[in-house]
Amino acid sequence: MRTLVLLGLAALLSACSHMGDALKDPSAAAGATTRDARFMSDIVQVNLAGIEAGRLAASKAHSPDVRRFAQEMVEEHAALQEESRRIASEKGMPVPREPAARHQAAMEELAGISGQSFDQAYLEDRIEEHRRMLELLAETVSEGKDRDLRAHAQKAIPQMRRDLDTARRLAGEMP
Repeated sequence: MRTLVLLGLAALLSACSHMGDALKDPSAAAGATTRDARFMSDIVQVNLAGIEAGRLAASKAHSPDVRRFAQEMVEEHAALQEESRRIASEKGMPVPREPAARHQAAMEELAGISGQSFDQAYLEDRIEEHRRMLELLAETVSEGKDRDLRAHAQKAIPQMRRDLDTARRLAGEMP
């Protein structure tokens, strides 16, 4: 009997020590993985780029429709970014604070263009980035381990599809 009590106590202590590890690493407790952290980092990167590109286009676009779309992109990506950062913080996932070098280079290139050429280049950039974002979100939903991250990605997909459709429509209306 004494042996059973000692074995039970040892099992309880072992379980408690693993719980302590999970409490030290919130992402472990929440089911987040290194891959989940990468998904989140990539989502944040695309949002940062969307905000930056939108701000540039909102002030520089030739077409009023493109300016409106750009302002919507700033607002939508900022809201998505806020939610992404909240989830990342809760999960202990580090996230970037500025766009990736490739996004910065694209913004520098866009900044050097004007008029209808700017509008077309901006829309082409947004089409490509929204396609990439949709692929990333779908991959996050299907392969992510953290349920909050998966739900966040799933919630963003319809919005990204609408934005992609709008960018395609506006690009098709360019002279």
